Amino acid sequence: MSIQETIRRYLTIDQNHIREISKGSPLRSKDEFNQILKVWSMVNSESTASVGSSSYSQKPWIWIEIGSSLYHLNSDTKLFGVNEYLEYKNK
Repeated sequence: MSIQETIRRYLTIDQNHIREISKGSPLRSKDEFNQILKVWSMVNSESTASVGSSSYSQKPWIWIEIGSSLYHLNSDTKLFGVNEYLEYKNK
């Protein structure tokens, strides 16, 4: 998926946040999850930026299903944490 397609499908209009991905319709690809995080981190430079709106606090925001297991990333996850994950995910 292209960067522009990822932005259109998964980021908010202002590109400050990732749109909520519900438990009922989780991502099913770790590669897609990583692509969304990578693109979001590319368009945000403030380390205090969060994946979801701060008004949702620690709400599960992005759901991903891998095999028979469900995982989530909370809405208050900061850009710093996303960048750390992206840096170390392949090590």
